[in-house]
Amino acid sequence: MLTDLRHECGKMKAASAVDYIKEYREITGKPLVVFAHHKDVLKEIHTGLKGDKDYQWRMGVVAGGVTAEARQQRVEAFQAGQLDVMLCSTVAAKEGITLTEADTVLFVEREWVPAWEEQAEDRVYRIGQDSDSVQAVYLTVAGTIDEKFNAVIEAKRGVVKAVLDGGEMDERKGIANALIEAMIDAGDLPADFNKKKGNQNK
Repeated sequence: MLTDLRHECGKMKAASAVDYIKEYREITGKPLVVFAHHKDVLKEIHTGLKGDKDYQWRMGVVAGGVTAEARQQRVEAFQAGQLDVMLCSTVAAKEGITLTEADTVLFVEREWVPAWEEQAEDRVYRIGQDSDSVQAVYLTVAGTIDEKFNAVIEAKRGVVKAVLDGGEMDERKGIANALIEAMIDAGDLPADFNKKKGNQNK
């Protein structure tokens, strides 16, 4: 349920992400790195930019299914200033690539594991970065699970330590439980939701 709600929020944010990318590029003239969890969210952003009649967007995509060779070619093109925006799957692009041509990272969807977001941010914030500062921007749909997810993730992010074997799953469960509790407290779920869930699991 939580995953489906998060996915729906991601799709709701695709159009706003396109607007943000256009405005950012218009104001700064700099390239931008965009992360999302779901392929269809990245695809909607890609389609939105491609349909822009006022600007011919130069885009690269790093997601699951992209070969190592194609990934390297796109990273090199981005680093050479030949791309305006790099659209990345957080899971597929959080490690092993350098995107220091940008100094801003836009997250359209949050991740269950805060360390993954930090790894994704580090694609820009690493050796070779010329900018004095690097920023990460997180889009949020007001009045939805997105706001609660942000609050829970940020709280967990402050206490998450090195991930050991199996630790990622423990993190995910802890965040999911905290998110459900926050939704119960806000009245978005019935007070006995966890009890019902426990009975179903027996």
